[in-house]
Amino acid sequence: RAADLGVELCLAQPESGMEPIVVDPSAIHTALANVVSNGLDACASVKGPGARRVLLRVVELPQERSVAFQVEDNGVGVPPEIQEKLFGEMVSTKGSAGTGLGLVVTQKILREHGGKARFHPRAGGGSVFELVIPRLGSLQGSETAREIQEG
Repeated sequence: RAADLGVELCLAQPESGMEPIVVDPSAIHTALANVVSNGLDACASVKGPGARRVLLRVVELPQERSVAFQVEDNGVGVPPEIQEKLFGEMVSTKGSAGTGLGLVVTQKILREHGGKARFHPRAGGGSVFELVIPRLGSLQGSETAREIQEG
């Protein structure tokens, strides 16, 4: 799909020595697909010349005892009036082409993993979405940790 839209889709290699995390692979795939798809659409909406790019990287967030999947694009960005309610139902920057449910589903999936989805406007235009998942040890005592351990 990226090639059809004229957008370069890049994957940065994870940091070496990064410990694996416990996730529901199908659910995380859905969450990532939602955010990457939004990035592709945002890049495809850019008018004029220039490279359009979506970058996916995985980074450690040691201060949060978490791992983040970061999806960064140089697309049209999110208007300021929508940024505060971005993860709400029926909120879309795509007009009639969007359902307004993708980020709601993404946030739900992250919460089920004890994490959260975050948005940051990108300097120079575009967006960065972070899907933050805590390491299992940082979930001790939570319902999510018990479900994963019982599993």
